[in-house]
Amino acid sequence: SVEIYDPGTDTWTAGATEPTLPTYTNAAAEVGGNIYCISDATSTPANTLFIYNIAGDSWSTLCLGGGCPALWAPGMVGYGGFLWVMGGGTVPGPGNSAALYRYDPGTDTWTTMSPMNHVRDFFPAFVYNDMLYVVGGNDNNGLTQTEYYNFATDTWTEDTNTFAFLPEPLWGHAGGLVGSTYYITGGVNAAGELSAATYNYDFGTNTWTPDMDLPVPKYRFSGAGLGGLFYAVAGSTGGFSPSADVQVLYSCAVVSTPTPSVPTPTPGPQVIPTAGPVGLGLALLIITGLLGFSTLR
Repeated sequence: SVEIYDPGTDTWTAGATEPTLPTYTNAAAEVGGNIYCISDATSTPANTLFIYNIAGDSWSTLCLGGGCPALWAPGMVGYGGFLWVMGGGTVPGPGNSAALYRYDPGTDTWTTMSPMNHVRDFFPAFVYNDMLYVVGGNDNNGLTQTEYYNFATDTWTEDTNTFAFLPEPLWGHAGGLVGSTYYITGGVNAAGELSAATYNYDFGTNTWTPDMDLPVPKYRFSGAGLGGLFYAVAGSTGGFSPSADVQVLYSCAVVSTPTPSVPTPTPGPQVIPTAGPVGLGLALLIITGLLGFSTLR
């Protein structure tokens, strides 16, 4: 189902339930008043888009097509009236696709665009100053690599002088844009452990800076910027254990905390779904799944 959070009243409201409950919702993006999310199974990639109409509080479905294959854990953004779907896996597991597809809701057509430089899945993607950015992910190992896409020229750039790599390899992390600062938190690190680390990226200085740790390490969750705050929404604390809490980063103060003892994530496909929160106005819309820094609820 959809859950809608109002930060003004600190309340959650339930929206309509999906026509067929997905087992794995990996990515979501808003285009033209609709939220598009990919729902895949734990054993097979998805070939269905679930579409939630915000004003009508209703669901519909759409089959992937036009060259866009069934996908597992891709990235997704909305920009320029189009839905953009990138990376993921054509089979469950580490990412094996670098492809980028553009969907036009007005004509119901898919177009294959230029691919990324790296295959990856379980990564956050976002748009800033008319560019599409992707951060880390999984290609059988965690990635430090970042890159960005120019919508106008259909080109990808991987250049540490203009978009620095992550301080450490990460996949399954959450990300969110707050003003001109981008935040990531959690995920799986190079040691194969769940991470509580948070970093913020400054576009002006092209630097990643450690920020306040999550209270509990987690992965396969989502983030969003809303009202000047960074929300990290639910996730998994290891294996098949979902978390229903929401963490909010209120300040950007850099802190140093001891590295906690963290659980080792269960390898391979998980039975637990992931989520894609979308910030709209002053509300946070969350699609059922592993939703997911103070704890809201």
